[in-house]
Amino acid sequence: AQPRGSEPYSRSWCAQAATVFTNLIRANARSLITTPQASKIGVSSSTTSFGGSRTTRLLMQKPRFFLSSTIYDFKDLRSSIKYYLEQQGCSVAASEYSDFKISADKHSYDSCLENIKSSDYFVLLIGARVGGWYDLENRISITQQEYRTAYDLHKDGKIKILAFVRSEIWEH
Repeated sequence: AQPRGSEPYSRSWCAQAATVFTNLIRANARSLITTPQASKIGVSSSTTSFGGSRTTRLLMQKPRFFLSSTIYDFKDLRSSIKYYLEQQGCSVAASEYSDFKISADKHSYDSCLENIKSSDYFVLLIGARVGGWYDLENRISITQQEYRTAYDLHKDGKIKILAFVRSEIWEH
């Protein structure tokens, strides 16, 4: 399916974002291939013989991206990012889609935080909206809590964080 949404982004911005994601995917593949403990991170090897020569190939786990933002104002961009990354062979966790892993016995916010823990990359999109309150008393939105969870994982070397800020917010 093609990306859906109402707010178009310029071709140059989309091309720049595609380049960033493509470079990440390539870097991820290189790091998986060169990691000494490859079997621990989802890489296995398979050897086959073709006419007397042996060929070894690496079978890699798909890189997993978690998209974090308010959904309403980033619907088109989230859709485009998900579409592009999936076309590149990646797995993308975006909470508005039916393939997002949720637990029926947990609040949807807790499912979001669990999905971050199983991701390789955390993509944060920052705009003008705040979104739902994860902790109303302390004024922490779910997007802020997602970032805090990802940051803790990042400090332990378990996830990489990419943040994109809308220009009108950055320049304000």
